[in-house]
Amino acid sequence: MAFERKGIRHPFLVSLGETCRVRLAGLSNNWTRTRVAPVAVAGEAPILYKLSPFMNAEMARIAVDAHSQGKYPTFSRKFYEGVRERAKRELSLEPEDRIAYALSSNEDYDLTPEMDDTKFLLERETKEYFERFNHNSIRLYNLSDIPEDLAKDECIVNYLWFAWPEDGSGLDCGDMDLVSTGRAFGVLRKSAEGTSQNSDYSITSVRDAVKASIPRFCSQKSIDGLRGMFDPFEEVVLEELRKSKQ
Repeated sequence: MAFERKGIRHPFLVSLGETCRVRLAGLSNNWTRTRVAPVAVAGEAPILYKLSPFMNAEMARIAVDAHSQGKYPTFSRKFYEGVRERAKRELSLEPEDRIAYALSSNEDYDLTPEMDDTKFLLERETKEYFERFNHNSIRLYNLSDIPEDLAKDECIVNYLWFAWPEDGSGLDCGDMDLVSTGRAFGVLRKSAEGTSQNSDYSITSVRDAVKASIPRFCSQKSIDGLRGMFDPFEEVVLEELRKSKQ
């Protein structure tokens, strides 16, 4: 595999957040498919899953073969149901920290930086990416073209593609274009060894720490009556964290 020869390891393809960082650094604005997998069944909103099953050469061949026939790869419906259950379990997490996310619609729609859908996808780079490339919104082209012959016990799975900023940075769940070898970013990720442990803190863990600290602080200082004044502090901290670099 070309990525392996360059020292790029699983999960090989970029996340959308990594793609944002590549573009913000001025390295490349090219289209890319990502490691996010849209998963869909008939009659329900698709789910986006950051642990795509196509992140190895053998599974990627399944996608290539299906696309060459103008079809989407199909899996057991149990895969969709498992991903949906994970999305439900993760509802208490901040969007950036989730692995699975049920979209709010099965139609195409526009993403804005304030939406949880957008924060799940672009992660901590959301605000800076929208500002740098002067986007008011980003179009999400959903995986809504469910084949009529899809069996009830099957689901369809695909790649999520990320268009270049000059084309509005559109996100396409239904693209079958795997013919261009130049349309897949891979990144050399830093190993955990020697890195700061602070980089392991999720936005959710910081949120929960702030939420728990405010009442304790007010109790220690005997200012429980002023506790309401500190409520906005949580959002201020999260906003600053989202602007910080990982």
